[in-house]
Amino acid sequence: TWYLLSQHPDVEARFQNAVDALGGSLPKPDDLASLPYTRMILAESMRLYPPAWAVGRRAIDDFEAGGYQIPARSMVLMSQYIMHRDPRFHPDPERFDPERWRPEAAAARPKFSYFPFGGGTRICIGEQFAWMEGILILATIARKWRLRYAGSSAPVIQPRITLRPEGNRHARRKSLTNARTDNEYLYNSSKPAHPASTRPFATRGHSRCADREEIADKPRQLEQRLGA
Repeated sequence: TWYLLSQHPDVEARFQNAVDALGGSLPKPDDLASLPYTRMILAESMRLYPPAWAVGRRAIDDFEAGGYQIPARSMVLMSQYIMHRDPRFHPDPERFDPERWRPEAAAARPKFSYFPFGGGTRICIGEQFAWMEGILILATIARKWRLRYAGSSAPVIQPRITLRPEGNRHARRKSLTNARTDNEYLYNSSKPAHPASTRPFATRGHSRCADREEIADKPRQLEQRLGA
């Protein structure tokens, strides 16, 4: 998302204006209704770069699909990365355009022309939490920082278990509260972003769900990590 924003200053400016309209307080779950454009940006980012780039389902019975006979017990693979770039449903598919996600435009497309969280009975159980978390994180960072891609060419994408950039990615962050620009830092896709002992909403030895108080506190934790 930050890479795409850094390449589209008009979208970034509108996004920044929406975040600034929240005032000086940290974004919280109650602010989600005031951040529809942020959700549109996140939706378009996941269209172009879906974290889950393919899913599989096992056929229960024999069936035909598009002239192909699929035997029972076959594993059928569906790729979000391919479907999200199908020009039948997403005209000019390589273009980053959050306007695709206006409610009326999204409603006009077939249901499974976009499925970053999968679908059916095995759809990702954390989908709604992921939307809330993603929107709040974007708004929290944008309150005080702007991120700039520092690479000399577009990122090369690796289809591993999840879709991720290849190797080290360079970026710069600039504070909006003073004139300084931080040193360049690295994102290494082969290493975890932070140790398990400090991972948000995780406890050692087992995972659990975050309650509303923890979710509301996450923007503050994020600002502390960024040195804001």
